[in-house]
Amino acid sequence: MRLQHIAAVGFSLGILGSAAAVTAQSQPARHDTTQLTRDLNDRWQPMEARSVEIRDVRPSERWEEETIRRPDSSGALVLSERHITHRFEANGIQQAVTETFAPDVPAPSGFTSHMTLRERVRVSTTATPDGGRQTIEEVERRSDAAPSDPVQVVRRVVETVRNAGPDRWVTERQIFERDLNGRLVPIGIDREERVPR
Repeated sequence: MRLQHIAAVGFSLGILGSAAAVTAQSQPARHDTTQLTRDLNDRWQPMEARSVEIRDVRPSERWEEETIRRPDSSGALVLSERHITHRFEANGIQQAVTETFAPDVPAPSGFTSHMTLRERVRVSTTATPDGGRQTIEEVERRSDAAPSDPVQVVRRVVETVRNAGPDRWVTERQIFERDLNGRLVPIGIDREERVPR
């Protein structure tokens, strides 16, 4: 049996704006990585290529886009996934929305078909007066049984961190998932307490 060697090759590229064109928006920062492996003939072949572009729109708003390419049946790198994340703050609530897109059906020619929204994750974090916080994470997905239907919430996690005394913090996590009737119902509660030593 032959062992495969895996190497990660990457570089970062920051694009700087000219002093003559000063705007409120910053120029995007980009980071590219490629993962390589040796084939049976001892040649390096790409396994995956990722490209991340980050753009700060305002001090409290950022867009991130990650594209992932993987080899098709002929070994050519083709678009496999795209993740777009929008981070922002509004009314004291920190929010992040990440959307994952994937091709409907990979084309045999190596070119990908239309990209479709597969999953959306929304995370909202609110600070509480006692120094704690409440975070709500909702996961929306398409149904495998009905892929043409819109995405719907399939999971919700509500995490609350509250002060329970001097140097004591209690974290409670409630998890909800859809039952057979399509209703979000609680499936578990975790509770953790940190106390001083």
